[in-house]
Amino acid sequence: MIDLLRQSFERLRSTFRSPQLDSDLEAELASHLELAIEENIQHGMPVSEARRQAGENEARRQASDSEAHSQAAANEARHRAEDGRS
Repeated sequence: MIDLLRQSFERLRSTFRSPQLDSDLEAELASHLELAIEENIQHGMPVSEARRQAGENEARRQASDSEAHSQAAANEARHRAEDGRS
């Protein structure tokens, strides 16, 4: 059920995004990922491990952000429904 809600929210959100915004976000994420890889290498990690760990951390962060956005949307919908009943 939560996955369905998350997918619905992502589809709705993507309706209002511009392609330029998506491109800018992708570039920013790639930059952060490269920085994380470089930091891992500087701390003595082999390149393959540095990439893997940076990718896992990025995936966790994206999942967390997605969950936070879903929760915010659910809260907003609940507040609107409560305001409508008042």
